[in-house]
Amino acid sequence: MAKKAAPALQLDIQNDDDLEKFLERPGLLVLDIYSEWCGPCLGMVGTLRKYKIYNPDELHFAIVKAETVTPFHRFARKSEPTWLFVNEGKAVNILFGIHVPSITQMIMQELRQIGNKRRTLYELHELLPIEEKRKKVREDLKAQAEAKEHGERERKRLEYLTYVTDTIMDSLPDMGVTICGPQVNREAFKKMQKPADKLKIQCKDRTTASMTKEHFIQILSLFCTNIPPEDVIDQMVDKPLLMCFWKVPDEGNNIALILTKYAKELMLPSIVLNEETNEEEEAPPILEPTDYKVEVELEDWEESFDEPDEENVTKLKSIAGRSIISEIVEEEEPEDEEDETEAIAAESLLEMAGLDLDLNLDLQEPEEEEEEPEKVEEAPKKRTRKKTVRVNPIWVPNNHRTHAALIYLYFRSATTSFLPPDPKPEPPHIIMAFDTYKKKDLIAHAERNKQDVPLYGFFTSDDPDEAKFIASSEAKYVTLPHTPTDKLVFKVNKATSNTMLSLVTYGPSYISPNPAVGHEEANKFFPEDYVPAELEQIEIPEEKVKPAKVKQAKTKSKKDEQSKRDDHKQAPSSVAREPDNPINSGSDAGPAAHTSASNNVLGTTQSGADDAVAAG
Repeated sequence: MAKKAAPALQLDIQNDDDLEKFLERPGLLVLDIYSEWCGPCLGMVGTLRKYKIYNPDELHFAIVKAETVTPFHRFARKSEPTWLFVNEGKAVNILFGIHVPSITQMIMQELRQIGNKRRTLYELHELLPIEEKRKKVREDLKAQAEAKEHGERERKRLEYLTYVTDTIMDSLPDMGVTICGPQVNREAFKKMQKPADKLKIQCKDRTTASMTKEHFIQILSLFCTNIPPEDVIDQMVDKPLLMCFWKVPDEGNNIALILTKYAKELMLPSIVLNEETNEEEEAPPILEPTDYKVEVELEDWEESFDEPDEENVTKLKSIAGRSIISEIVEEEEPEDEEDETEAIAAESLLEMAGLDLDLNLDLQEPEEEEEEPEKVEEAPKKRTRKKTVRVNPIWVPNNHRTHAALIYLYFRSATTSFLPPDPKPEPPHIIMAFDTYKKKDLIAHAERNKQDVPLYGFFTSDDPDEAKFIASSEAKYVTLPHTPTDKLVFKVNKATSNTMLSLVTYGPSYISPNPAVGHEEANKFFPEDYVPAELEQIEIPEEKVKPAKVKQAKTKSKKDEQSKRDDHKQAPSSVAREPDNPINSGSDAGPAAHTSASNNVLGTTQSGADDAVAAG
């Protein structure tokens, strides 16, 4: 008779129903929560079995797939083993990692705590205190890394903008830009030509474009000191603005002076001759400021006060007479005031149901008042006031570099002959490190996903601060002194997670916690002068193999002639002579012959190289 199969040590929980059934068991429940791509921890099965034998009724184990069980979705797609301890349907403790002594100690500790009503219990979907602490640490580290990355990004951006504007100022020393307000159209540009001719400035190009607030704040404000106020910028952004590209009869900061003089000429009235009366008359300016009415939100300490306009003034005058009448009406007092107050006092005494005076009055008991539904408090309305914003019709930056920045932003066609295209931004990436005994499969995987794994190399450690570079390629690594503790480090783009997740299945020894830290670590492992593996492989034969091949060819020819003579004299006629070049001798030689021939060539090459060294 066949023996019955022993029950599984760990129940496999795949959905919420399985979890509910498992939670009905008494005692301590230990859940091994795993991700779909990682799988449960198999190395702990033997240890868990021992504890199950000694505690068959009070200790129960299960494996849980985080992706399919609702309370544990927060553990999905994580590579760290998670052990959740549950009692009476509530979480009591949690442990991360596969440290056997810690897990066994936790099991014994929680078994002793069974029945303790004073301890804090948590819902399965709640974060336990250690999770809250780890979350806070992660958020702090992420914030620090992001701040550091932002600072580095800003430094690089400023450095690149400085390079770009320097190049433009050197190549276009007499060019500048003016920006007109949204009230100026192309028809007004025709009138702007006459003052320009007087100052001998030429409009080489013009365009209508929309500026963003980032352009004002992040680019132009870096160099310019006469940036318009923020409320004026708000009226200019995301609106079509006429921009003119001028050639000025001077260079450097004099460009700003000349174009500023031109802008003032456009906003001043001019004297013209009336042909009919033959008298001089004042003509209005070509360009005039425009006032915009906008609503602004008031601060708590500000009073609601709108700027007076003509309509408000007329309304105030119209109601001024009626205000006196309303004051008189308000001063009139009602007649028989004393009688009214006495009646109100009598009614209030009868309505005081809380007073028990034993008067035996047949008064009906008041009906219980129905509870009114709680009113949802509405959010307080924002207090606003109207404000007038005056926008000048033309703006001129007050230094040469800002003019160069405007040329870079809006007149790139003028820079194509001397300014290269902007470099493409690098995608977010992380560092993944592995033990070197997996190098064959890992490098093959990286080569198949070259776009996602742009760089890799061999280092003495997976700590970027302590690691020392060994080699970029496997071919060079095997020729150098190395140890089993060396690491193969990959730079992996995080934009496509499939490659990163597939690499995790190889069991990395280290993964960057986030792209911000990964960027910093990648700069340490792979600096700008890092030689990638494909280039390093090309250098090896040039340095070692090629010089030896020349010597080897000469040495081999002499040895072959001598061996042929010896074989002709000594070899028996019954033994077939081996071909002179087994590699090219045809298919009969087989793979073994090819391998033997390759070994012979390498051996001869090494001996030839040794001869060359000795001869030297």
